[in-house]
Amino acid sequence: MYAIIQAGGRQYRVQPGERLMVDRMFAEPGSTIQFEDVRLLVPEGGEALVGTPVVAGARVGATVLGHPRGEKIIVFKYKPKKRYRRRMGFRAALTEVRIDSVDGPGVPPAEPVRRSAVPAGVREVGPTAAVEAESLAAAGPAPTAAPAPTAVPAPAAPPARRRPAPEAPSDGA
Repeated sequence: MYAIIQAGGRQYRVQPGERLMVDRMFAEPGSTIQFEDVRLLVPEGGEALVGTPVVAGARVGATVLGHPRGEKIIVFKYKPKKRYRRRMGFRAALTEVRIDSVDGPGVPPAEPVRRSAVPAGVREVGPTAAVEAESLAAAGPAPTAAPAPTAVPAPAAPPARRRPAPEAPSDGA
């Protein structure tokens, strides 16, 4: 089963379990979002549902994984024989999402794709860490105290610079 969604002015072909980079979205990492602008929905072994412009009642659920930046693109402007050259760089602000579910009319409800809560490359620890995490959660949020202001000495004033008084013109004597 797959769907075509529109996000940020672009269309993407998505299916459950897939990771996708879209233009920056205002959502916290770890939160779930819904793409309701589904343009096409193709259930397993079924007929494609084409939207006019969207498929009514279709949704794609996703989890925000992070907010990376894209590769640097070099923009170079040049005008021959005029000594005009401008070099600029640009990195797009992106949001990485994982597609969890595709729901819509004619699609049987499916189990959302479940992933381990531990990121890749991080090893899981034993039950003592879970007990510590529970005790920390029971204690409530950690107090966030503002750092104590530190006294910064005022900069010393520079010494006064005096110019010598101009000499009086002489009469030539």
